[in-house]
Amino acid sequence: MLNTAQSKNDRLPNALSPYPYNQKDAHRMNASLIAVSCVLAALLPGTEDTWPAFRGDGASHTPARDLPLHWSPEENIAWTAAIRGYGQSSPVIWNDRAFVTSVEGAEKETCIITAFNLATGEAVWQQTFDAAQRIEMSNAVSKGAPSPVVDARGVYAFFESGDLIALSHTGEILWRRNLVADYGVTHMRHGLGSSLAHTADAVYVLIEQAAPSLLIAFDKADGAERWQAARNGSTAWTSPVVAEMGGRETILISSDTSLSQYDAQSGALIQTLDALSGISIPSPAVSGEMVVVGANSRRPSQAERTPERSNCAVRLPEAPGAPIEIVWEGDGAQADYASPLIHQGNVYFVTARGDVQCRDLETGAVHYTERAHPCWATPIAAGDRIYLFGKYGDVTVIAAGDAFEVLARNRLWPAPEGDGANAEPAEEDPRSPDYTPKVTVYAAAAVNRTFLARTGNTLFAIRKPAE
Repeated sequence: MLNTAQSKNDRLPNALSPYPYNQKDAHRMNASLIAVSCVLAALLPGTEDTWPAFRGDGASHTPARDLPLHWSPEENIAWTAAIRGYGQSSPVIWNDRAFVTSVEGAEKETCIITAFNLATGEAVWQQTFDAAQRIEMSNAVSKGAPSPVVDARGVYAFFESGDLIALSHTGEILWRRNLVADYGVTHMRHGLGSSLAHTADAVYVLIEQAAPSLLIAFDKADGAERWQAARNGSTAWTSPVVAEMGGRETILISSDTSLSQYDAQSGALIQTLDALSGISIPSPAVSGEMVVVGANSRRPSQAERTPERSNCAVRLPEAPGAPIEIVWEGDGAQADYASPLIHQGNVYFVTARGDVQCRDLETGAVHYTERAHPCWATPIAAGDRIYLFGKYGDVTVIAAGDAFEVLARNRLWPAPEGDGANAEPAEEDPRSPDYTPKVTVYAAAAVNRTFLARTGNTLFAIRKPAE
């Protein structure tokens, strides 16, 4: 899969130097966890030891125990590990191993999958593959953005080059697909960024582009195509979400101007809500029959519905063909890169600028709007805490609930001198030949006692010491 956009201004940064229930709403939280996670339950030996996909269970929740509350470059950073090449994907975790994808070369000609020992940060194995299609490395185009998925049998990785690869936990190749050869070249101005989704026996690839698009299901056992569903062309980098609705596994996709629901077994389109707007990067969040859509209000829209109103909650009907009900519209809400987070009866929208808005899930009423720090990664909910992983190494921990309460402010690496804990690097003109991308935290994952945070070329392990 190749995007035709190219730039002459790309320079990769060098690797970082290493430095050492709310009872009232408990049933709502349980509904969210059950609706999204039960489809993966057969695969997981203990979900507190796994982070199997982008946003973990698909909802950015974790039941992990003993997660750290406080850390700094001098405290509770268990290890840092250099990642070969560069990548914007989320790490995934299965028991004692973390798996990370990246790309390397002036034309992203090398696709890389690395397995790390979760306890020590040592690279256990690494596999490299020649990209099925090349494109010049550029700050304007995705770089190793699609996140892999992992289960008890192996790890499944997708690259914007069109390579879909399955490996065992010990690094042996199980199967490989060249989607460029099978489905053709894509045409996306900023490349492909959609992460994989999966069920017990299938992995799902969304090829979303301005031209006609596809949602494809592949068999985990051998990589054979199970089905494909044609989609209208759109410009978006959202990811599919697997959720159980009405007693069956379905796939939800929010993209550009619509929210669509597909049957996971057949690929049949169940229903679509059109006339939305501004849905570019955030993926939907699910709680029972409720789905929250995130949109970017700064993006121009040709639809009748404004992006502000498209930050909304809808209720999906169990009966196929019945209309999707819009429960509330989030005027004043905005989602840029981070997907909405549903937790304990509330919805959290986080912007790239750092605004955090908390709304009631059932009514849409605003509990608060406060400023934290710029965020690209989707927040992680863990019990009565919400972790906001900031773009520039800040991590703010807030209390889950109707009031904004900061529990801790942490950093992954030292802040610029004299600029305060939440300082951003100085702005630079990306058109300049001397432009260097800022160090960016793209994603985080959580298992017992441990967070993994990922920048383009470094993996940080944040760990609470054993007692």
